[in-house]
Amino acid sequence: MTLFIAQTDGTTNFDLTQVQVDLLSITRVDTGLGFTENPTTAIESVTTVPVTYNRTENGATPTRIDDLVNDHGFTAPPHIVLFGVNDTFVLSDGTSLKGNGIAIPVGGSGNPFAHHVAALYDVTLCGGAGEWVDKEGGGTTQNTTDVVLYHELSHCFHFVTGTTASTSAAEEEAAETDENDMRDVRGLPHRDVHSHNGGCGGGTPSCCIVASLATGSPYSVEVATFRHYREHVLRGSDVGDDFFATLHHQYYAFSPEVVRLMGHRPELGSTIRGRYVMPLLAAVEMLIHYANERGSGLTRLLRKQKSRAECTDIFAPNALITLHSGLTLARAFAAQEPGSMTQTETASLAFMPVQKTSASSGETGTGPSDQMDELAALIDARAVRYGVLAWALLETVQLWTDAQLALQRGTDELEVGETLRATIADWLGRMPISDLWEEFSRLKAMAELEYLDQFMFDQRARTLFAQRLAQAVPRHATAAAAWAVVSPGGHHA
Repeated sequence: MTLFIAQTDGTTNFDLTQVQVDLLSITRVDTGLGFTENPTTAIESVTTVPVTYNRTENGATPTRIDDLVNDHGFTAPPHIVLFGVNDTFVLSDGTSLKGNGIAIPVGGSGNPFAHHVAALYDVTLCGGAGEWVDKEGGGTTQNTTDVVLYHELSHCFHFVTGTTASTSAAEEEAAETDENDMRDVRGLPHRDVHSHNGGCGGGTPSCCIVASLATGSPYSVEVATFRHYREHVLRGSDVGDDFFATLHHQYYAFSPEVVRLMGHRPELGSTIRGRYVMPLLAAVEMLIHYANERGSGLTRLLRKQKSRAECTDIFAPNALITLHSGLTLARAFAAQEPGSMTQTETASLAFMPVQKTSASSGETGTGPSDQMDELAALIDARAVRYGVLAWALLETVQLWTDAQLALQRGTDELEVGETLRATIADWLGRMPISDLWEEFSRLKAMAELEYLDQFMFDQRARTLFAQRLAQAVPRHATAAAAWAVVSPGGHHA
């Protein structure tokens, strides 16, 4: 075993979780990857977590991790220790790692070890500003933390196998060539291997890592749907892009912890897929249909979803009722003070029940499992307090769940459709209003409002949002009022 992740050197606590998430991404979310956190392993003065790997995925990137973990083609020690650091971290030789990664051989300057290889990288991507590098064919492309880590692991592999290139330029070109294998995994443009330029800025692309791990692939239909919705709907305007950036930040307040647990407990993948990923996907599909079809045919879509084989879990007996209860509890929690809910209640936020039996009726019901208690303990449940996160995730799934439950109870389809159209319009009218609106001129505000036309075509949605925008940014009141009024022909008055 060669690969380890640094946890602490007694002075600095390193980002163990992000390194684990990045390794999961590199292995194409292979559930054969594991982390031995108990007990940890001391390497010189650093507390580390050993990485284990029983590879089940194919491809260059999983094979590289297999080689490193299981010593294929070389003999350890030296070991390789990975350090996830922030943008303020400085090596002992004075080298700043802001926006950088570095692999240091045995005896190299700044190496925290005397006898082992170290790889350190800025997991914050310049403190959240993002990183860019030159793109193959011209222009620039973004970096992601897993791509940066894989680049440094290429150097590490060359160090331990004695295959380092004869010049630093040639070695860097070899690492950038390997890096492009990881860019293929992430669906990112290739880096220009003949240019070593790069720096801070350009924003940070997202990683749908929970959905990838739960569905078994970063290329699954579910992940592709989320990615399409993000790129072609959410990020079509400045307001939409800002909304996504906020959602991304709030989501990643807890999602790496979910991923870490899933890495330890692969059986949670199917549970999370059935109780979270698939309902959210179905709800997103419903909203896209609402926008594309101007609110018509919603119940037809809901019925179609129920007939799909991949949706079996979410339409199992009592599944929708349990999901509804968890959503209701989660939204109630958003209004509570931290610590005011029990662990059992908090576990329900994961929406993942197990079976239990009612002593009085003998009927099968639901309740939290030990696994879900563990999951809830890792998730910062206060994340649901964030307005954007609660609106975009919790309320979206609840809209869908309420409609499916109404159909399940036998409510008239016409009534379900009319109610759902009205509740989606109300939900859209309550879209969070960011501080970005304060920066807009009147013309820019009108352009952003007109972009919302594709979603807020219902008068109740437009009126509610316009009223809220006028209250939040009074100088846009006139523009908002004009936008809210639509003539019978579908044009602004």
